[in-house]
Amino acid sequence: MAINIDSARAIRRPADQRHLVEAVRDALAADEAHWIEWKSTLPLSEPAGRFIMAKTILGMANRHPEESARFCEGLGYVIIGAQPGKISGVEQVDPARLDDWLRPYLGRNGPEWSATWISFAETNVLILAVEAPRWGDPIHVLRKSYQPETGKGADNGAIFVRRRGSTTIADADAIDMLQDRARHRPDADLSVSLDWLGPPLILTPIDQSRLSQEIWVQAERDRLLEPLCRHQEAKRRGRVTNPMAAFSDQYSQLIAAAILPPNLDFQQEKRTPEAYTREVEDYLAKCVREIMAASYSALVKRGTNRIRLSLNNPTVRNLPDVALTLSLPGPLMAFDEVPDYGLPEPPRPFGMPRPSPNLFNPGLAHPGWMSSEALQRPPRVAVEILQGDPATIRLRAGNLRPLQSAELAEFHIVVLPRPEQEVLATWEATSTGVDAVVHGEFRFSIADGELTPLDLLPPEARGQEGDS
Repeated sequence: MAINIDSARAIRRPADQRHLVEAVRDALAADEAHWIEWKSTLPLSEPAGRFIMAKTILGMANRHPEESARFCEGLGYVIIGAQPGKISGVEQVDPARLDDWLRPYLGRNGPEWSATWISFAETNVLILAVEAPRWGDPIHVLRKSYQPETGKGADNGAIFVRRRGSTTIADADAIDMLQDRARHRPDADLSVSLDWLGPPLILTPIDQSRLSQEIWVQAERDRLLEPLCRHQEAKRRGRVTNPMAAFSDQYSQLIAAAILPPNLDFQQEKRTPEAYTREVEDYLAKCVREIMAASYSALVKRGTNRIRLSLNNPTVRNLPDVALTLSLPGPLMAFDEVPDYGLPEPPRPFGMPRPSPNLFNPGLAHPGWMSSEALQRPPRVAVEILQGDPATIRLRAGNLRPLQSAELAEFHIVVLPRPEQEVLATWEATSTGVDAVVHGEFRFSIADGELTPLDLLPPEARGQEGDS
């Protein structure tokens, strides 16, 4: 059974330490644990007593950080003057004298420990509390030899570790553990900061309300039905002599005149007004399903919400192969290049003949086609994006020299309006040269105004792209 004391937290207050001594008195001999050792008595002023105290403090300090943290937040305790069934006490001495006696054995930069005296009736019990071992701690060794005429001693440089209920000389496995502990660096050794590259950017959100989508749909409907209205009005007046008049803007007229043969019969429109109207409505119904994704693509294409960050090394250490992971809570999406989202191909405007495929470069037929330059672009390995909530962005900063900064790969954020007017991101950074992870937060402010699908996908631009 375990010693009857709450070991979930550190035992520091005098009242709690009194309870610890009482728990030792009420314990069994077999209850002595990895984190506590007791001595019924000890000659504190003699070399033998000093050596035993120093040896036990060194053993407590040479424990594994994670195993130690399971009890009393990692602290270790040496109780002198108490044992199961009895509180015998020990002669009280000033803590400053204890420090003078133990320093030759522990060294000036040895383990951190403190002494507390607890009074019981007419006697006193000494509690030595050894601070929790941490990753990056050195191996604590004996700094002064002790070789008695009888009994066991130890030479300068001896390494002691804790076993259950005892403190012993470290074996090969224990030394491996201590070397591994010393190699691990605490978070404080990996000191990097994340900052804007240039002035801070305020994110512009996208309005994806049903009303904003309906406004775009109506504007697109008006654009597509305008040639039909012009044609019907001209037919009513008997003035359908120049088929180019069916086009709603000068740009479309110039394009049509450039790519179509001059002797092509423009009046051979086979669709009825009713059929063309149904074609427009079918197209708009498809657009409703794609309009927001196409808006995201348009926002990225125009460079809105382009994020440019830098990772800074304020230390004098070289940090090799630094990687950053940024987590952004939704609803939002992130892109490192223009996403392949687009609207369906609009109907051919009423009154415009279908040109021969051989009359123009098919590479220009659809704005969603990728250019040869895009096809030859090497893959981007400096950024990886995982969509979700949160969205995860993994960026590679490479090697960070002392007091230098690295420009991170650009990416774009598509964000929706939110009441808090900001995106509070969390980040963590690692380096192959430091066994640690450093964490931080980064705030992205959100503007009051919003972009609508009509702002990002203006119908007049669609007309210039698709009326061919």
